[in-house]
Formats: sequence, C-alpha cells, structure tokens
Amino acid sequence: MKHQVKSVLSLLKSGNQNAASNRWVTFLYCLLIAFLFWLLIVFSNEYKAPVSFNLRYINFPQDKMLANKLPGRVDIEITTSGFTFLGFYFNRLNDTLYLDVSKLRKNKNEQDYYLPGYSQAQQFEAQLGNQLKISKIDLDTLHFYFDKKITKVVPVRLNLNYEFEKQFQLSGKIELKPSKIVLSGPASVMNNLVELNTQQLNFKGLNKTILRAADIIIPAELNSIDFSTKKVVVKIPVEKFTEGTLELPVEVLNVPEQYQLKTFPSRVKITYLVGLSNYQKVSADQFSLLAYYDAKDEEASSLKLKLVKFPEIVRQVKIETENVEFILKKK
Repeated sequence: MKHQVKSVLSLLKSGNQNAASNRWVTFLYCLLIAFLFWLLIVFSNEYKAPVSFNLRYINFPQDKMLANKLPGRVDIEITTSGFTFLGFYFNRLNDTLYLDVSKLRKNKNEQDYYLPGYSQAQQFEAQLGNQLKISKIDLDTLHFYFDKKITKVVPVRLNLNYEFEKQFQLSGKIELKPSKIVLSGPASVMNNLVELNTQQLNFKGLNKTILRAADIIIPAELNSIDFSTKKVVVKIPVEKFTEGTLELPVEVLNVPEQYQLKTFPSRVKITYLVGLSNYQKVSADQFSLLAYYDAKDEEASSLKLKLVKFPEIVRQVKIETENVEFILKKK
C-alpha cells in the first residue's frame, strides 16, 4: 500500500515538472517574438549617425595645378533607417568619397574656384546611394586656387663627404644620375626654384667604387609638384694608386736662331700617382716639360721649368727640380 502511494506521488511530481518546463518554453518563445517585433519597430525608425570618410579629388584641369591645400577627410552625418544603416555599416567596402573638380564654380578672380557645401552633399549622396541622406557635413565651401602648370628642368646638387683608405683615391669624376630632374607644377612655386639637394651622404675609408641611391630632399612647399624621379644614383669611382716615375727631355722656347742652348741636366725626373689599372698606359710622350729663354735677362744662369702637358689619368705630378742651368753658344 505504501509502495503504491509513493508511485502515485512520483507521477504527480513528474507531471508538475513537465508542465513547468512547458510554461518556460512558451514564455521564452513569447519573449523572442516580442524582441523581434521590438527590433522591427526600432530599426524601422530613421536615425542620424556620424560617419568619417577619406576624401579624394578627381578631374583636375589638365593645364592647371592646385596651388592651395585641401582637406583629406570629411565627417558627415547621415540620416536613414536603422536597417539601411546596419546594412551600410556591415557591408561598407569603400571608405573614400570623391569630389569631381570639373564641377567647380568660378569666382570673379580667374584663379579662384569654389564648391559649395550643398554641391558636395549632392556628390556624396550619389555615391552613398538613394537610401542614405546627408543631414550634416563638416566642410564649408571649398575654395580651389589654380595656377598655370609649367615644366622645368632643375639641376641636382649632391651633398657628399668622403674619406679614402690610404693609397686609394678617385679614379674619375663622381657621377650623379640623373643630374637634372624634370618637374611639373604651379608657376608660382616653380619660378623661384633653382636647384634640388640630395640627402647628406658620408663615407669613410673608401677602398672600392661605390654605387648608392640618394633621396632628393623635397621641402613642404613642393608637395604639389610632380617629380620625374625622387631618387638619384651616386657613383664614386675609387681605385688604388701607385707612384710612377719618368725622365723627360727639357724643351726650351724662344732661343735665337743664331744660338744653340743646352740645359744641365738635359732630362729631368718627374713623379706622379696613377691608378693601378692605368699604370701601363702612361708614357713619356704624353708629357711636355718646357723652359722659356728670355734674351733680355742677360744675367740669368738658369731657366724655370714648367710642365705644360700631362695625361688626365695621372695626378700630383712633381718635377724633381724647378730650374735647370744652361749654356748659350753661337752656332
């Protein structure tokens, strides 16, 4: 009997729990439906929200250059339904808006053009779509100042400091490629532009030829200018040098025809430095050592020597003696 009573009580308890569970499920369904209806009502309303975009300008006049700085971003307030804004927010692929410069209006000043705020809004709304309306834009009337576009060739000045390792020197001219740059920009900026400078380059202990790229320094006032290049390549030809020696005949000029002049010594030693690659290319016939006889100076006993010719591949040429004695005899 007790066992039967317990069974009946267990069934009643189980039934009560199932009923309670069913009531909770029904409540949750009703709550979800109510929430969905609430979302539908909320997102059906119109809202205003701030959005920020990058700003780009297109269709500039081909024969003119912009002479003033324009804003690079725009903050706008858009008005739309919650659903549209939600879709716009999650599907937004482009964060840039464009302003068509060809639609500018002209002031009395031929170089001054402007674009009013409402015209900007029209262009932006066309890009955002019909369901989005712009209720506020942070840009006031934009002014565009144009100048005549010109092209100019400007030389580049190399800023360079260098030191060599012992016995090494330049084996040729330092090259800069390109040495001149083509610029295009507003005449008001370009007219006073004389040259461009490279960044400072410093080298120590050079013992081989160097090829190095160098940036051109571009001042802030030149940001509106187009450069054919903004880098140059510097070549510093370096080679090891050695000393060479030669004996050269002394040639005397202005000797009277009836006289014969003989110098002592008749040949003079010279020393020079030459790159190892050119050592075998140097010969005596590439040099010319001259002395000038002055008939008015009867008391002179020596002649001053002067080296008037030597090849480009040698440097630091030194004459062993600066003067030679001479004897003048009639023929």
